[in-house]
Amino acid sequence: MNRRVISIGLIVLGLALVFVSVLITANNREEQDFPAIRLPEQLAGIFRYSMVTGPQALDEISFMHGKEFELISGARGTYGQRGEITVWVSSASSENAANELVEEMTEKIAEGNSPFIPTGEDLLGGRIIHRLEGLGQVHFYFQSGNLVIWFGVDSELADQALVQVLDYYP
Repeated sequence: MNRRVISIGLIVLGLALVFVSVLITANNREEQDFPAIRLPEQLAGIFRYSMVTGPQALDEISFMHGKEFELISGARGTYGQRGEITVWVSSASSENAANELVEEMTEKIAEGNSPFIPTGEDLLGGRIIHRLEGLGQVHFYFQSGNLVIWFGVDSELADQALVQVLDYYP
C-alpha cells in the first residue's frame, strides 16, 4: 500500500510539473506573439491615466467591432481621469493588411449602423485622416505603416491631439 501511495504521489507531482511547464510556455508564447506597441505618455497636455496592451487590448478591439481581425498586437491608452482622450492602436501583419482594415472600417461606418458620423477626410503628410463625431467626442483614424490608429478626443483638445498623434505615429 505504501508503494501505491508513493506511485500516485509521483504521478500527481509529474502532472503538476507538466501543467506548470505548459503554463510557462504559453505565457512566453503570449509575450512573443504580441509585440509591444508604444503609446504616448501624454497628449494635449494630459497624461496617460491607464493602458492595456497585448491580448487584452485585442479582445477590447474585437468586442467593439463585434468580430475578430487579423491583428498581431494592440494597445489602448486612456488620457485623463475623465477619459478626455482614448487611443487605440492595432498592429496588422503588413501595411496591406492595415490598409484593408482601414478600408473595411470606412465602409462599415458609411453604412450608417455605427454611433459615428463621418465629418470629413484630410490628406496630411501623405496620409488620409478620417474624421468622425460620436459618443460626445471627435474621432480620428488613420494608417501608419502596419499600424491602424483610432482615437477619440474632447473637441476642445482635438486639433492639438491630432498633431501630436500624427507626430508620434509618422
